[in-house]
Amino acid sequence: EDTGPIQALRRSWELSSGNRWRLLALVVLFGVVGAIGGAVGSLFAFVSPSVGQLASLVINSALVIVMYGIIADSFVQLRGGSASATRSLT
Repeated sequence: EDTGPIQALRRSWELSSGNRWRLLALVVLFGVVGAIGGAVGSLFAFVSPSVGQLASLVINSALVIVMYGIIADSFVQLRGGSASATRSLT
């Protein structure tokens, strides 16, 4: 939104008002999903350390792309922009 860091934090706090528990649940969910992705990658390390690293990289890269998309959509919904704002924040 073209603001400085302090103003951006204030705006973020303002936008999240009334949705903080849902946003916290989203962050916790992402942490759990990330941990599962890391654990799956670690299981492949029993085959070979290189295979484990590659599997972890592929799994976590896909998860991060999806998670950042969800976070960006949540921000747009809270800001009240675009067509996706008509969906509920879940």
